[in-house]
Amino acid sequence: MSCPRKRLPGRVALLAAPLLAGCSRSSILQPAGTIAANNRQIMVDAFAIMMAIIVPTIIATLVFAWHYRAGNTRATYRPDFVYSGRIELIVWAIPILTIMFLGGVI
Repeated sequence: MSCPRKRLPGRVALLAAPLLAGCSRSSILQPAGTIAANNRQIMVDAFAIMMAIIVPTIIATLVFAWHYRAGNTRATYRPDFVYSGRIELIVWAIPILTIMFLGGVI
């Protein structure tokens, strides 16, 4: 006798299929008018701006994780470090400037 939980993903996919059957090929990336074309351009621009922030952030996260790993003896551990105004400025300024830039573009 099989467990009902093992068949749950299949049942969910089977129930979701009729809902997804109504989707057509036309979407926001295939505009049908002038306003839709402008909205598409705004979406593409916003996506590019956000990727310009997200990709370096992911890379920096991986670099920091690699540099401060347990096996790296050259990385300095400073348990007394409490606050840095420069780091705080960067951490808050980048998202604020990004939101301002996106607002200006949109």
